[in-house]
Amino acid sequence: MKSPCTRRCWTRSASRWCSTSACSGHCSGSVRWWPRIPSSGCWKPDFPVIFWISTGKPWNWATGWEPTAPSKPAAACGVATPGQECRVEGNHLNRRYPKRSRGPSPEPPANPRRAERADPETPFALRIHPQVRQVLAKIRVPEPTPFVPDPFQTQAIDALAATDVLVTAPTGAGKTYIAVEAIQRVFGGGGRSWYASPLKALSNAKFEEFAERFGADNIGILTGDRKENTHAPILVGTTEILRNQLYDAMHSGEDLGIDLVVLDEAHYLGDEDRGVVWEEVLIYLPARVRLLLLSATIRNGTELCTWLGWLRGQECRWIAAGDRPVPLVPLFAFPDGNLTPLSSKRRLFPKIAELDRHLFSRRDFPPVSRLLDTLKQTDLLPTIFFLKSRSDCERSIELCPAVDRRRAGQLKPGFHRRLQELLERWPFLRRHKQLALLERARVGAHHGGQLPHWKLLLETLMQ
Repeated sequence: MKSPCTRRCWTRSASRWCSTSACSGHCSGSVRWWPRIPSSGCWKPDFPVIFWISTGKPWNWATGWEPTAPSKPAAACGVATPGQECRVEGNHLNRRYPKRSRGPSPEPPANPRRAERADPETPFALRIHPQVRQVLAKIRVPEPTPFVPDPFQTQAIDALAATDVLVTAPTGAGKTYIAVEAIQRVFGGGGRSWYASPLKALSNAKFEEFAERFGADNIGILTGDRKENTHAPILVGTTEILRNQLYDAMHSGEDLGIDLVVLDEAHYLGDEDRGVVWEEVLIYLPARVRLLLLSATIRNGTELCTWLGWLRGQECRWIAAGDRPVPLVPLFAFPDGNLTPLSSKRRLFPKIAELDRHLFSRRDFPPVSRLLDTLKQTDLLPTIFFLKSRSDCERSIELCPAVDRRRAGQLKPGFHRRLQELLERWPFLRRHKQLALLERARVGAHHGGQLPHWKLLLETLMQ
């Protein structure tokens, strides 16, 4: 071997190092190297190597394995005999390695959890931690009871008769009830109302809700996707459409002809990108139009009401609700789909976001299908997953069939009946590429890149 490398063989019994040529054919252990060292290079003692050694078969540095038994070692070179250890100089110097059997490897013991995961009829996410199960068990629809308005609701309705009102209340506290009662009062007096929201999906939901309450002929909708019954006494739409109507009324010199404006999600007033739209609505809205602002997160209500009073020339009253009637329970989802409760008193380390950006690639994805199994077992469907991009929405539903296909027999017939009714209403949606997945797994992607009627179909099925 034409290499000045310092490969050596060492035996525990003789405690002696031998050169490559002296040990050729005498080292009774097998040495497997990784990474492989080229024959033209040299191996240095400090080179980091990973290897394992087994005894019982001779090794020749130049030719490899020897089919015959090892020859008698030279007197000057103490080497291992069969059954003893063979060592190689490197970072693992003087480390002992056990003898490895050359027989067939025994079968690993059966793992019941692995067998359960391999069984396509046993969803992995059905093994829910008891603590998580207790948390999910508390999330239920309350039993129906006779409705009694809360004090903040009656105060807001009474105050609207004379002043503008800002209502801040947690989610689920009953802000919509105030808006409905205010609209009912104006509608009963022959006036017109405008309900503005920041989202098309929210506008669609309110349109359906108000249509059941006031009648379909009395409700119109104006969004970037829909334009129906625009001369109705009650209009529902996005805030941008209301702003555009105020623009047109200013340029034409005509009155918009509305008596009440409800601005839902009024905290968008502080949004960096869309907040200017809410400001312009408040500035251009005539002072005679009654104003009702609804929000769950505004904290500086006094300052906002003071500014509105100076801007519009009339009083604005701030009415805040008490405790949250529907508690929020934060849960953390691990990449494997398991859930764990989070304490509201704790905060994540500030560099977690940076760590996540470095450790997790774009291929990592939320375990949507596993989480759906967990939520289905605890009877918490339907549910909404908020993802950061349209492509993530598309990819997420593609991960669901492998799990949801096993639940195909559990789907309620009412879902398919309602779906067929909507498809008869919009027959062109039968060619949608995600329709088969929706029918089989009851999952769909809802984002701005979808057809307006497809988004409306998903919103209707979610109700």
